[in-house]
Amino acid sequence: MDIAFEAVGSQGKYQKIIALLVILVTPLTLLLSSAFPFLTKKPNFLCKEKDSIEVFHMCEEKYLCKNDFFEYKKNPSLSLNNWSYDYDLYCEKSYLSPFIGTTFFCGGIIGSIFLSPIPDKHGRKEIYKILIIVLFILHLNIFFAINEWHIILINVLMGITSYAYSMSTLIITEYIDRATAGIVMSVNNAIFPFSGILIALFFVYVNNWRFLFFISSALSLLCVLISQQYFFESPRWLNSKNRFVETLAVFKEIAKINDSEENFNKFLSVNKSKID
Repeated sequence: MDIAFEAVGSQGKYQKIIALLVILVTPLTLLLSSAFPFLTKKPNFLCKEKDSIEVFHMCEEKYLCKNDFFEYKKNPSLSLNNWSYDYDLYCEKSYLSPFIGTTFFCGGIIGSIFLSPIPDKHGRKEIYKILIIVLFILHLNIFFAINEWHIILINVLMGITSYAYSMSTLIITEYIDRATAGIVMSVNNAIFPFSGILIALFFVYVNNWRFLFFISSALSLLCVLISQQYFFESPRWLNSKNRFVETLAVFKEIAKINDSEENFNKFLSVNKSKID
């Protein structure tokens, strides 16, 4: 298999596209877990005593909940434009913030248990493509979210879809040259903390959670387009299942993308007896 990969180009355009796809999918599948502290941070409040002529001043949430002596309002200038701000996840609804985070990880457990056997039985291509398409749909759904329960449902499904991140190790080791797989793996692992830094900067300078998911929806759509055009079945997996005709067909597609068809044809002629 290594010789066949060398024949079609082990570090060509195709491998670079697959590496880009994996690196893009990682922050998108884990976005909710890295953005969670920013999306559920409670707003700052302004308050004053009821029927008082005093102006609104800064005050803490604990003095406001179940208190009939104060009137209060959210302070937009010092608050994050997030789920807690839009859906009032404080006072009576304060329990929803940790619950939202928990639902994502519960979905992750479900995905790991029920999706893990599929790639080994049925291959990498279909499950990965489906997960990426669902990922796009879910990000778009969060952008148009209408209430906190809508977001909770999406959180569970996003947790299940995050299995795409678990598949990244399979894809890197099977599709990318072994000499560069370690580098791609390191970059892929570094993407998660790096995206957390970017999200922090995003809320400092942009501070709009819907725009965050507009960007993530656009990136998810890009992943869908890349996967539909370039993500073929793993030749290593096909070869392990003795599906040699399909293995050669995939190698021909990779050779076409890497502009190494002539080199691959030479490989086929030299190894014709083994292939037959």
